[in-house]
Amino acid sequence: MATVKVNAGVCGFHTLIKVSPKDAQNVLINMETECPNLKPMAEELHEASTYGECFAVIGESAVFELARKYCKHPACPVPLGIIKGIEVAGKLALPRKVEIEVEKD
Repeated sequence: MATVKVNAGVCGFHTLIKVSPKDAQNVLINMETECPNLKPMAEELHEASTYGECFAVIGESAVFELARKYCKHPACPVPLGIIKGIEVAGKLALPRKVEIEVEKD
């Protein structure tokens, strides 16, 4: 199982994503979020194709389709966090910390 914790930034919303393998090609997804816009996405997204998500063209996977439907902010890191969790649970990547740090000069 892969666990991904997303602190989305200035909005202050936290999301916990747990992804576990279902079989050799699919994963199960459990997402808990404080974001009111992403709560319906969490209710709808329960399963995904490992290869379909991880090798799709950017923005054309099922996760990003749902993000387009529910997410109100294009820079939201939650969809990326879901894909990273799928990679790890599907044994396509090792678990590593991912950071985006933004500073104003």
